[in-house]
Amino acid sequence: MRTITVKGTGKIRLKPDLVTLSMTLRARHKQYDETMARAEGQLEALRAALERAGFARDALKTADFRIEPEYRGEHDDKGNFRQIFMGYLCAHSLKLEFDLDMRRLSAALSAMAESTSEPEFSVQFTVRDEEAAAAALLESAVANALEKARILCKASGAALGELQSIQYHWDGHSFISDTRCELANGALPMLAASKRAAMDIAPEEIQASDTVTMIWEIL
Repeated sequence: MRTITVKGTGKIRLKPDLVTLSMTLRARHKQYDETMARAEGQLEALRAALERAGFARDALKTADFRIEPEYRGEHDDKGNFRQIFMGYLCAHSLKLEFDLDMRRLSAALSAMAESTSEPEFSVQFTVRDEEAAAAALLESAVANALEKARILCKASGAALGELQSIQYHWDGHSFISDTRCELANGALPMLAASKRAAMDIAPEEIQASDTVTMIWEIL
């Protein structure tokens, strides 16, 4: 049996419809209990500020939470290296997602800037229905492979027979716009002081591609 193997490339362009606002709160203190108390205070201040801005209290989700001791390395008078305990660090990573709306994004940034929590943050523009996007991408790749196979068969005088196999790696896709919004550490207080959290941003379309290998019988 003669076969033809064709690799198809799928490409799609998507308009972002979801904002993902990622935040990290960091609290430090010599005592464990005080570190946790500070972390809880930061979280409550952030939640309260976002709630005042119109976001549901449970909209803020935890992505990662860790608390660990911190040490500083130094050499003593005899040249021996030692680690000195500095205290505890609590790092709390959070995520807030909402439909693409620049007014809501501005409200969220203003709330963060006016709160006392001072989180580190970044903004990404993506799509809410990633499964539908992945399906559209795969359909595009299959259609491209089929088109190539038909062209090759027509050019060679052969006929395309039954499909024998499909090879595809089901890797997860990240449908994120190249448009990013980030502020350096310590920039939120300046944003609050400027009273200009509003942003006129038009996120770039998301471009994604993938490949599929298909094998047909040729007649």
